[in-house]
Amino acid sequence: MFEKVQTASRMIEILAILLVASIIAALVLWKPDPTADAERSPAIDFQLGKPYFTEIVDDFKYQGVIQTLRQGEDVEIVLEPDHPYDPNALCVRTMTNDPIGYIARNSWLRIAIALDGRGCNAWVDKISSQSKGLQRVNIGVVLTAGPIEERRYVKR
Repeated sequence: MFEKVQTASRMIEILAILLVASIIAALVLWKPDPTADAERSPAIDFQLGKPYFTEIVDDFKYQGVIQTLRQGEDVEIVLEPDHPYDPNALCVRTMTNDPIGYIARNSWLRIAIALDGRGCNAWVDKISSQSKGLQRVNIGVVLTAGPIEERRYVKR
């Protein structure tokens, strides 16, 4: 009986060693796909001059201004360091400085713009109607080498 327990214990030890070796091999050999899930991956190589597209958030607060927007219209993305909830908030504003929403906190664009200090050019790519008469805005963004402009937070 003691020999069977010893044999089972040795087999468990061998299986544990094989599992650890497999995990180490997977970590050593794994290479991330930079094109996979680009919206969430800050590891992608940001390309200057390439258009990227994203939906803005918190736009339900700015429906009056959004009603006046047109597809293709230029907009600005500005850093709001005095934003009460997020010192890295990236506000999307019309060219007349009216806020229409924000770049989502979990968007890789925040890393490229707010944290890497890249500038950008942006425009309204698409406006879509949602339930209850709300309109959602998708923007196109082209990263530039210049710095991002800072503006004061505008309370609505």
